[in-house]
Amino acid sequence: MNTIDYIQEVQYDSFYDRPYGEIDYLLLAELSYLPFDTFVTPSWDLNQVQRLSDLEQQIPLDPSPLMRERYQLLHKMAHSKRYKNLKLLAFQNIVEPQNNLQFSAVTFCIAPKTYVLAFRGTDDSLVGWKEDLLMSYQEEIPAQILACHYLTEALTKLEGDIDATGHSKGGNLAIYAASQLTHLLSEKLKSIYSFDAPGLHTSVLDSQGYQRISHKIKRYIPENSVVGVFLYSQAPTQIIKSSVQNGMRQHNTFTWEIEEHAFSRAPGLSTSSQQLEQTMAQLVEEVPDAQLAQIIQTFFSLMEHEGITSINIFFQKSAWTTILKILQRGQSLSSEQWKPLLQFAQLVVQVWQETKREWSSIKNQSEN
Repeated sequence: MNTIDYIQEVQYDSFYDRPYGEIDYLLLAELSYLPFDTFVTPSWDLNQVQRLSDLEQQIPLDPSPLMRERYQLLHKMAHSKRYKNLKLLAFQNIVEPQNNLQFSAVTFCIAPKTYVLAFRGTDDSLVGWKEDLLMSYQEEIPAQILACHYLTEALTKLEGDIDATGHSKGGNLAIYAASQLTHLLSEKLKSIYSFDAPGLHTSVLDSQGYQRISHKIKRYIPENSVVGVFLYSQAPTQIIKSSVQNGMRQHNTFTWEIEEHAFSRAPGLSTSSQQLEQTMAQLVEEVPDAQLAQIIQTFFSLMEHEGITSINIFFQKSAWTTILKILQRGQSLSSEQWKPLLQFAQLVVQVWQETKREWSSIKNQSEN
């Protein structure tokens, strides 16, 4: 069973019959990816809310591969007793490529004085993926700053129970914003749900603000996670079974398995995911921040020169043609630009090989 099947199974259960659980918070995180622009008020005024059932026919169709299942999700939820009367408000969507900024969030009123803030994860925009990589060397990225403002506004203007949720970068934003709250406001936040989200900079994990809210974090990643093992996390993590093996495909939460109204737990991360976690941690620690910054800027400038604004192009049949053009353009880089890229690629291979040898040794020892 996946999330679509789950909606079908609980469609007649009201919020009071079956209080929201982990799967419901994931559904709201996935809905936050939809283009609610102009249809959901940016205001916190409860007199201007829109019901989910009324929005279904208004939301324009986005044909991109990453969005198809989310439209199916919207349709199923809008026609179920459990979700159709969800009220939406305070929608924000800000994309500023020149500032490496992609931020979006929406608030759901699921019952009187009961709210869930959903932070959108990385969308298909190139700037969104670039912003994710900035986390590797920046203590704070632009979207995190806006997430702090959004969460503070919600806790100041809304009365009642308030939770936060997010998938991918959205989960990172929810946790980061909560860690920056004043002591008084952090008391008002009930819980934070994070689904296959990258971790945080070590400076955040060491802060008093994070320690105040760490017990409220509910963190979930798939067994062969790629995104969820990036950077650092101290929160207890639930490992979820997926119906597919590929790590990037497991980032798609529609592949997560459900049993008895809860996610099916896996005994632990796969060996490849653990290797990846160790490799990325070592790379972030070994490569100076200035070099990481140069590598990331150069890598994305190659794509921008080709007019690429969305990662959807890599899902098209012409993807290899695009990749070839990027590689050809790379040959025209100056030695100052090309050298760090080449060194980083060599380091990635070296660290990955070392990690594989280490894990192979551990495996052999356990078998003997």
